[in-house]
Amino acid sequence: MIYKQFIFYSHFSLQNSLPAAKVYNKDKKLRELPDCSKKERCPSMKRHFITILLAAALALGMISPVWAETTVDKTDVEKGIVQVKLVNTGNKKMKAIIEKDGTKYIYTLRARSSETFPLQMGSGAYTVSTLENVSGNQYKQLTKETVTMQNTNENIIYLNSIQLVDWNTTMAAIAKAQELTQGLTSEDEKFDVIYKYMTENFAYDFDKIKNLPTDYIPDVDQIFNVKKGICYDYASVLGSMLRSVGISAKLCMGYTEYVKEYHAWNEVYLNSLKKWCVVDTTVDAQYVAAKQPIDKVKADDKYKKAKQY
Repeated sequence: MIYKQFIFYSHFSLQNSLPAAKVYNKDKKLRELPDCSKKERCPSMKRHFITILLAAALALGMISPVWAETTVDKTDVEKGIVQVKLVNTGNKKMKAIIEKDGTKYIYTLRARSSETFPLQMGSGAYTVSTLENVSGNQYKQLTKETVTMQNTNENIIYLNSIQLVDWNTTMAAIAKAQELTQGLTSEDEKFDVIYKYMTENFAYDFDKIKNLPTDYIPDVDQIFNVKKGICYDYASVLGSMLRSVGISAKLCMGYTEYVKEYHAWNEVYLNSLKKWCVVDTTVDAQYVAAKQPIDKVKADDKYKKAKQY
C-alpha cells in the first residue's frame, strides 16, 4: 500500500493527511534514444543486464535484500504504551501511526532499536501502523496491528518515558530532578522546586526556530545542558523531570492567548487540587526574567489543546 503524505508545520506542529498517492513525471521532454547499432552496449541494455543479474542472485540466495522490519511490542499496553521495534532501518525515513476512533497521531521513527509511544486516547482498540518512505513524500505500509487497552487510571499513562517525553535515571536532567526533590515527601513540593528551577534557569532560544528540522524531536539532556530552547523543549524537559519523580505530566500542543503561534505547554496533576492543571514554563520564564509576578497554574479557558502526549 502506498501513501502520499503532505505535512504542514508551524514551529514544530504536525498536521497531516494521507490522501491517495499520485505519481508525476518530472521530465516531460522527449529524450533522444541511444544508438544501439554501435558496438558499445546501450545504457538501457546495461541496466536490463544488471537487473537480471541482481534478480538471479536474489533467487539463488547469493545476496539478501535489506528491508526495514518493524514489530509492535504490546508488553506494557496496560500501562498505556506500545513499543515499535525496528530492524534494518538504516537511513530510511519511517513513520508510525497510532489511531483510535478517527483520531490519528503520526510519529517519526528514528534510527534506533525501539521507540515508545503513548495510548492516550482512552480505553479501547487502537490501530498501530508502521510505514517506510519509498520516494519523495510517498510511504508504503509495513505493518498494521490492533492493540486493545483497558486502563482505568489515566495518571499512569503520563508517568511513562515516551519518545517526546523521554527519561531514564542515567540522564543529567533526571539526576537534577532527583537532587532537587531529595527529602521532599509531597508531590506538590516536588512540583514547586522543579518548576522554580525551570523558570529561573532556562531561556527561550529565538534563533533555534529559524533552522528547526521538520521532524524535530526534543533531546532532553541536550536542552538541559544548554539551558535554553523553544516551547516544545520546555514542555518536554519539564514533563520528563516531573514524571521521573512520580508526578503525572502531559505534554500538550495547541493555542493560547499568551502566544501568537502554535504552542506547547504541560498539564500537571496536582494532588492538592485533585485535578489536571495547565502549567506553561515557557511563558512563565519570561515573566520571572522580567521580575514580574505570574500564576503557576493557568486558567484552562486561555488554552485550546489540539494534541496531548
